[in-house]
Amino acid sequence: MQRRDFFRGALALPTLAALPGWAAPLCRASGTCPSVSKPFHFILQGPFGLKLQNPPNVTGITAFMPIDPSKRHQFAMGGQPQTASKEFNFELHQVKPPSSLPQLCIDKAFSSFCAEHTTWAPAGKRRLLTIDLPVPNSIIPLPKEKPLTVTFQSSTQPKSLYRTFVLEYDLAVSDLELLETSSGLKIAMGVNEYYVEVGLDHKDPDDTANSHAMNFYNKSLLPFFPDLQTPEHILATISESPLEHQTHANPECKDFYPETTTTFECKAGGIIGGSP
Repeated sequence: MQRRDFFRGALALPTLAALPGWAAPLCRASGTCPSVSKPFHFILQGPFGLKLQNPPNVTGITAFMPIDPSKRHQFAMGGQPQTASKEFNFELHQVKPPSSLPQLCIDKAFSSFCAEHTTWAPAGKRRLLTIDLPVPNSIIPLPKEKPLTVTFQSSTQPKSLYRTFVLEYDLAVSDLELLETSSGLKIAMGVNEYYVEVGLDHKDPDDTANSHAMNFYNKSLLPFFPDLQTPEHILATISESPLEHQTHANPECKDFYPETTTTFECKAGGIIGGSP
C-alpha cells in the first residue's frame, strides 16, 4: 500500500439491505432522526453491509464490503480511486470519546432494510474494505437520493432500496480521525464530510436488469448474515425509477453536496444487521 494513495481524496458508494420481517424497535424509527449541532457526515456509497454491535444499545459499528467475485468493482476514498485488488482495514475514532454513547437513530427510510437481531458470520469470507466505526448519532439517507425499487423472492410488492448510508456524528462532542489500521497512517478528511465509494466504472455499467448488483447482493452480501438467506430477503428484481432513467443514460448516485460528482456507477444498496 502506497502512502500517496491515502493522501488522495476518497468518494464512497454505499448500500443497505432489505430485511422485511426482522425489524425491531431500533429498525422501526417513527420519523426522521434529529440533527446535531455540528454535524460531520461519514458517507458510504455502494453495496456495504453494516454490522451493529450489541443492539439495541449499539456500542460500535463495523462497515464492510465483500470482494467482488467478478473483479468489476472500483474503489475510491475522498473522490480518488484506490487499488481495488488489495484488502483494506480502517478505523474511524473519536479523539475524545464521550463518557456515554449516543442512542443510535436509524432513519425510517431504512426500516425495510434493517434487521436488529441476526447472526453475522464473517469467517472465511474475503472483504475489500472493513471500517470500524464509533456509534454515530444517526444513520440517514442522502438528501434527495432517488431509491432503487426492489422486490424479493417471497413477494412482488415493491420496496425502496437506498444506496447511501450517511453516518452523522457531532463534532461538538469530539473531532474524528480516520486511520489505516496496519500502518496507523492518518487519512485526511474534509471539514464536514467524507465519502467512501465502491461501484462499477462508468465505462463498465451494469446491464438493464442490474444483474451484477443483484448477484452481488444475494451471493456476496447476504452470506455474511446467514439467517437472512431466505426468500423474504433474497432480491428478485432491482430497477431504477422512471425519473432516473429519463435523467441519466447510466444512472449515478446523487451526491450529498450538489457541487460534487460521484466517481462510479452505483446501482445497489446494502444491509444493516445487529449482532451481539
